[in-house]
Order: sequence, then C-alpha cells, then structure tokens
Amino acid sequence: MCAASGSALAVRYEADGTEIDLNPAVVVGYLIDPKDAYDARGNPTISNRELAKVIMTCKARRLNPFTGDVVVQLRRGKDGVQCSLVVTKNFFERRASANPMYKGKRAGITVLNRDGAPVKRPGCALYKDLGEKLIGGWCEVFVDGREPEYAEVSFDEYNQGYALWKTKPATMIRKVAVSQALREAFPADFGNLYEPEEMGIDADALEASGPPLRACAHSAHEGADASGNLGRRETIQGGAKDAEPVYEEAF
Repeated sequence: MCAASGSALAVRYEADGTEIDLNPAVVVGYLIDPKDAYDARGNPTISNRELAKVIMTCKARRLNPFTGDVVVQLRRGKDGVQCSLVVTKNFFERRASANPMYKGKRAGITVLNRDGAPVKRPGCALYKDLGEKLIGGWCEVFVDGREPEYAEVSFDEYNQGYALWKTKPATMIRKVAVSQALREAFPADFGNLYEPEEMGIDADALEASGPPLRACAHSAHEGADASGNLGRRETIQGGAKDAEPVYEEAF
C-alpha cells in the first residue's frame, strides 16, 4: 500500500509485524552515507530510478532497514551511481526457514586432497595439515514439489582477503554457495539481494558500522520536500546537534 504522501516513491508496508515507511529521504538517512548522496554543489548523485529500486525491493522482500536487515552499497559506473542491496545477519537462512516450501539444505566445501584429487564434503572442515587445499563451496536446497536447487562456487572467485576469508575461508565460501542456492530456489524472496561475501565486502566492517545513524537526526529531512523526495541539499544552521535522533538502537 502506498503511503498517503502523494509521492510515487513513498511506500508503507509490513515487515515481521512492524509497519515500515520508506521514501528517498529516509533511504539516504538510514541506508546510505549522506555525503555520498550529494555532490560538492549539493545536487543529488543518486537517480530516482535507483532510489525507487531500493525502496521497492525493500517493500517486495519485506526488509526492515531499521533493524539492520539491509544496507545499500553504491557503485559508480559510466551510467552514474548504482545501488546494490546487501542483507545482513543471516537474513537468507532466516527468511528461507519461514517459507513453507523450504525443506532444508545440504551444503559443504570442495577441496583438493594431497593427491590433487577434488573431494566434496558436507560442512566446512578444511584439514590443511593433511595437505588439503580449498577450491570451492556447494549447496543443495530442497523445495517441496520441485527438483532440488544446486549451486557451486569457486573460492578464488570470491576470496577478497578480508579477515574472515583468511581465518575462516571454508565457512565463508560455503556461505556464498548457500546464498546463491537459496536465491535460485526462492527468487520471490531473495531476487536482487546479496550477502556481503558475494559483493566483495568486508562483512565484519559492515556489521560493525551499520547504517549511518549519527547522520539520521537531520539528514533524513535535509534537502527533502514534504513527500520525502530529494532535492538540492541545503545547509542547516544550528540545531542539528540538539535534534532528537530518529533511531537510537545500535545494530
């Protein structure tokens, strides 16, 4: 249901029993670092098309940005700034478990043994002391009334060298395989959603930082009209440090 704001980009929906209101200004205030949303002249850098993609994906997938379900990553290309939604806190498996068609999964890793032969095993136990080398991850998702969905991914393709990829590489590549298989099995739940590991993002840093809460007290309204649409950013004189935060809970 669209919110009664008159804006095509303002929506209201329910996520896990909570009523969510989203519009472009709230997206910038909660999901995007405000300094990336405007250029040096105060003009918006993110198109309405990209903001609409974020808002409508949140609505369609019933994501609650205020409890840390999702953050937005920006990528600058020849066509301008593009937004990718990155889900957090094991959202894929939590949402899959709530789907009545989900009948579980099998997931694991692929290694080369000391003889150079590939071996697939469930779980994520890697025995480097026995000469094993990690080369990939795999997952099989079971769906009621359908053939299982299978995904297999290469370790070299996803390893970005961040902390957990160094200390828990088998856990990380298995997680990528699980996300891909679940997205293939349930596109209505997970289409256009990615986990940090799939996007080459340091998951530890993402969880630690979360949405830019300190900016929320004023930036969710700064440069926005009555419908929450972004316009030229105006400088606010005073009052910001004393403003009541929109949301104070740490993620």
